[in-house]
Amino acid sequence: MTEPENDRLERIERLVEEISQRVSSNTKAIEANSQAIAANRADIATALSAIERLANSQLQSAQIAERQQGAANAILGTINAALEQQGRLVDYLMRRDRHGNNNGLN
Repeated sequence: MTEPENDRLERIERLVEEISQRVSSNTKAIEANSQAIAANRADIATALSAIERLANSQLQSAQIAERQQGAANAILGTINAALEQQGRLVDYLMRRDRHGNNNGLN
């Protein structure tokens, strides 16, 4: 082999070695990225599950609040009706007392 051919062969061998090292480095990086992607997928699945549980919990809380509001409104209506009835009774008793209609106790 001549000197220029020998130099050319050595240069090709160096380039092949560099390419081999880069391929090896890229392979390691790809493996690391694949592991990170798998871990991210697991984290995302966990987060989505938690979000779903929170959404269900929020929906249940809203339904409970709605039922409680309905019950509170019903109680408030009953209280208001009782107060109105008491007010009418007080008005009646005051009118009766003003007109001297208290069973002859004047």
